[in-house]
Amino acid sequence: MLLVRRFATMKNTLIAGCLATFALACQAEPRARVASSGNPGGGASDQVFADGPACGDGETSCADACIDTTTDARNCGACDHACGEGACVDSTCQPVAIASGQDVPCGLAVDGVNAYWTSASGTVSKAPINGLHRATTLATGQVNPCGIAVDSARVYWTNTMAIGQVMSVPINRSSRPVTLADNQPRPFKLVLGNRAIYWTNNNSGEIMTMPATGGTPVVLATLQASPVAIAVDTAAVYWTNAGTDTVLSKSLAGIGSVTTLADHQPGPLSLALSNGTLFWSNDGNGEVASVPAGGGPTTVVASSLNASSVAVDGDDVYWTDEFNGTVMKAPLAGGVATVMATDQPLPTEIAVDGVNVYWINATVGGTVMKLAK
Repeated sequence: MLLVRRFATMKNTLIAGCLATFALACQAEPRARVASSGNPGGGASDQVFADGPACGDGETSCADACIDTTTDARNCGACDHACGEGACVDSTCQPVAIASGQDVPCGLAVDGVNAYWTSASGTVSKAPINGLHRATTLATGQVNPCGIAVDSARVYWTNTMAIGQVMSVPINRSSRPVTLADNQPRPFKLVLGNRAIYWTNNNSGEIMTMPATGGTPVVLATLQASPVAIAVDTAAVYWTNAGTDTVLSKSLAGIGSVTTLADHQPGPLSLALSNGTLFWSNDGNGEVASVPAGGGPTTVVASSLNASSVAVDGDDVYWTDEFNGTVMKAPLAGGVATVMATDQPLPTEIAVDGVNVYWINATVGGTVMKLAK
């Protein structure tokens, strides 16, 4: 009985205290933010915002909590901008190494689960994008493996020799690598699409294709001047010629001749396709440029000291600048370029998915990197 009376007394005291000091505190909810419109006495001219706490200097209200967005890895630079495994320094997410100690990595591909790359040591490898980044070797004994692509079951790459090959191996290493196409004159970059593989033969000036499951290689175009990068959609195949500084296309329907989409492009070494628009990087002048895949005017999207490789998503174009050691991005329609990462030793090939941007640092002891977008 005494305990009940004491509880009732404490309850009444708390209620009375809250009523008496309500203006000061005694609220279970987050503090309301009050914006004064200049009335020294407050009152009706004050505006009360009840959508978050009143945060101090250097803090931002994120989900009813006061956050320092300069260091918070879940709210880096802005609310809900998460850095994943990376740290947040000065409002900027920091890159994370997926793999290190690689011998001059050359090609890069991602599939949302793993990153895949080729190395000068003659290996093809993969490592998980998230969690424990333990590299797995998928193939050894390759000669100058470079261009690489991946689908749901297999990894494909080129052995970039004077008499080279297009190769493949299961992602799960359930069988040994197989040669899909042999005696190819320096096969370089390759891409997947339409259940087929497409690649450039750099020495012979040929654009090639064959079923991804194997079969007979087919020549789509000849007499090209050092074709390098390649892309494809359901209508056409697209590539860049380093020898003539051009971006070209050829219909997959087998009709018509090769079409020049852009010329006077100094060193177009990388190519990406997004929503009917082609994007490429010009190694010679550091420009990232675009043109409609069906033809039209060429647009300079952004520029930097150097543009080595390019990748795109639905909003932005991303590229590496190996001279400055940076990774950059800009809106697809053009605009101010943003530096995403600095102090990278020789960043070259780049890839992107819905969450991260990835690149390789192509040095002896090189790295495969990722950074939250």
